[in-house]
Amino acid sequence: MRPETDTDIASVTLPWQSNLARWLPTRGEMHRPTPGGRAATAVAAFDEVKRGLGLNVRDTARIVDLSHNTVQAWRKHEREPYPATVRRLLEVKNLVAALNAKGWTPDDWTKNAPGSDDSYLSILEREDGPEEVGRLTHWILFESRYRPSSLVEDEYDEVDDATSYIPNAIAAGNRRRN
Repeated sequence: MRPETDTDIASVTLPWQSNLARWLPTRGEMHRPTPGGRAATAVAAFDEVKRGLGLNVRDTARIVDLSHNTVQAWRKHEREPYPATVRRLLEVKNLVAALNAKGWTPDDWTKNAPGSDDSYLSILEREDGPEEVGRLTHWILFESRYRPSSLVEDEYDEVDDATSYIPNAIAAGNRRRN
């Protein structure tokens, strides 16, 4: 018998379609994250940020612009984070780890940034927070405590032009021409 309408066509089941449901994953299974994937990376970065800032889960989630429920879904492998979210978490984690390695404590994060009425934590909450905190703390991150005795005070003032780095033949204009 041949179906005559669209609804009759939709209701026709072909022999191979009955087994198809057993082979294909359900919608929930298709979107379930795999252990060790982005969710595991995001949770590990989140936990390190939480420890480094000395905050609880809810406050840390607020700082990195997430909800507490999102982080819990990652932990339970119910949801996969977006790559941009993982990237931001890793940026914050690396910044916090670098400053803590220089001797920062959780109390230092609550201090006001120089030239600002905001604390480092409130700056970190902003969309460009990691970049801004990195700029404000650049002097801490790249400060050299130990200077080799061979350096003179004005060494960097004398090396202003790129010609001092170029071999003498090129600097004098004596290039070989083929």
